[in-house]
Amino acid sequence: MNATATPRHNSVLAVVQQHVDDAISQRATRSVLVRAPHVKLDQLGRLDERLDASLDGIAVAADAGAALCSEALATPHRATLFTATVNALTARDMAALPSSRCAGGERGA
Repeated sequence: MNATATPRHNSVLAVVQQHVDDAISQRATRSVLVRAPHVKLDQLGRLDERLDASLDGIAVAADAGAALCSEALATPHRATLFTATVNALTARDMAALPSSRCAGGERGA
């Protein structure tokens, strides 16, 4: 039974990692699109729904989602900081809130 638990656990972690990666990418994309004059509100709305779904996937994963968000902070970016912060607030885990030093003064989207 133990041998089958490991591949399943790895599969779940891969899905959660995809949620984290997607949320970071979607948030970075949203930062650009919100300033673009050709983007319509319904387009932003669809992106927001996808972002919300990715954040929900991270939240459902609980500790695994929090751990992967924390690992993602190794490469600080506003979108990564956003994803980790939303996850910590959703989980009501104030200890998991990223510190401002994680942002490292980075000014990217």
